[in-house]
Amino acid sequence: MLPSDHRPSVRRFLPLIMLWTVQGCERFAFAAMLPLFLLYAQDRHAIAAPTALLVLAIFQALSYLSGLPAGWLADRRLGAWAATALGAALLACGYGALALDQAMLWWPALAVMVVGHSLFKPSLHVLIGSAAGSDEGAQERAFLWHYLAANLGYAVGARFGEWARAARGWSVLFGGAAIASLLGAGLLLLGKQ
Repeated sequence: MLPSDHRPSVRRFLPLIMLWTVQGCERFAFAAMLPLFLLYAQDRHAIAAPTALLVLAIFQALSYLSGLPAGWLADRRLGAWAATALGAALLACGYGALALDQAMLWWPALAVMVVGHSLFKPSLHVLIGSAAGSDEGAQERAFLWHYLAANLGYAVGARFGEWARAARGWSVLFGGAAIASLLGAGLLLLGKQ
């Protein structure tokens, strides 16, 4: 048993638990949409399957590639907390716009979500690394739990997405994704305080 002054305190892990929950919320929202993106594009926007797959590929590529300028912006101007919270809020706006089920919001929603992902992903990793501290073992454990939270979010989000689409329709699917993203943004703002 460790002496009492060497025991890790619960307060030390609260920021990490909050960040893991935020990651789970973001992955929940994304996984609710991702497997059904092709069906949604065909069903609601009359986009042919090959074109919808191309749109999905471009959406994914831009979400990752735009992380470079977004990371620069986060490092130089916004800071990791602000960039992560702004990214989560933009994702919530994008999912919310899709939940409104208006054809004219399709492309703007995707653009907003690309910017949201590009701000969210790199900044969240910076926050987790900072919260874990400089100890290499602690960082490895922090990112292990981070990926566990992401995978949990994927699993639950995919199940929710299929249930929501089949039982309630597209608006409920995207509304649930928007609520999960808002919860993540709210946790970040609460954690900052």
